[in-house]
Amino acid sequence: MLVIGGAGSGKTALHDFLFEIAKRRYPPREDPIQTIAPVVTLPVPEPATGHQLCVNTLGVLGEPTEVKRPKDKTLKHVKKALIDCEVQLILVDNFQNLPERRGKRGVQMLGARYCELIDASHALWVYLGTQLARKARDSDDQLIKRIPFQAELPYFGIGTPEDRLVYRKLIENLDDWLPLAEPS
Repeated sequence: MLVIGGAGSGKTALHDFLFEIAKRRYPPREDPIQTIAPVVTLPVPEPATGHQLCVNTLGVLGEPTEVKRPKDKTLKHVKKALIDCEVQLILVDNFQNLPERRGKRGVQMLGARYCELIDASHALWVYLGTQLARKARDSDDQLIKRIPFQAELPYFGIGTPEDRLVYRKLIENLDDWLPLAEPS
C-alpha cells in the first residue's frame, strides 16, 4: 500500500497512529529463541542500498546488526527473520527519500530488494511519502505489482458543508481553549 500526501498533510501522524494502534493489538513479546515483533517501522536506509535495507530490517527486528555476513547471507537471514518474528505490518515513512538518495539505477536496485522482502514476508507493507514516493514505486515494474493500492492524503479543506462544520467547530473550540479575543 502506498499513501501519498504533501508536506504537512499528516503522513507521519498517520504512520504514528497506525503504529500505536497495531502495536496495541499485536504487542511484541519475547520468545525463548527470538523477539516476536508483529508490527515494525522501517526507515528508508542511509546509505540507500539493498544491503543496508537488510541490515536496518534486522535491526528493527532486534537481530544483532554488528555481525558481519556476506550480502547474500544477510538477505537470506532477513527473509527468515521476517517469518520467525511473525511480522504482520511494516510501516515505511518518508519513502520519497529513496529517489533523493539514489540515481535511477540505484532506485531500481533498491526497489528490487523491497520486492524480495515483500515476497518473503507475510506482512502488509505500508509506504508513506510525498509525490516522489510514487517515483520510487514506479521505478520497478515488479514493485508496482506488489504495491498496487495507492491512496492520497488530501490537505484539510473547507470545500464541503461537512468540512466547513468541522472547521467552524475547531475555531470555536480554539477560542474556548485559547481566549484569542481577550485583552492581555
